[in-house]
Amino acid sequence: MNGAFRMMEIEAERFFLRSVIGGNPITVIRKRACTDADIDELHALFGYEGAP
Repeated sequence: MNGAFRMMEIEAERFFLRSVIGGNPITVIRKRACTDADIDELHALFGYEGAP
């Protein structure tokens, strides 16, 4: 956690996940090794079904 910006960052093998503390949306940054299947799996974990 970065206290100066009140931001939480989680680094995984295929992504960086960032969010400002306080319930703001999560930013997902793909790494080079990230595949379309990895994106599909992340969407399933988050319950994302596509834009309305």
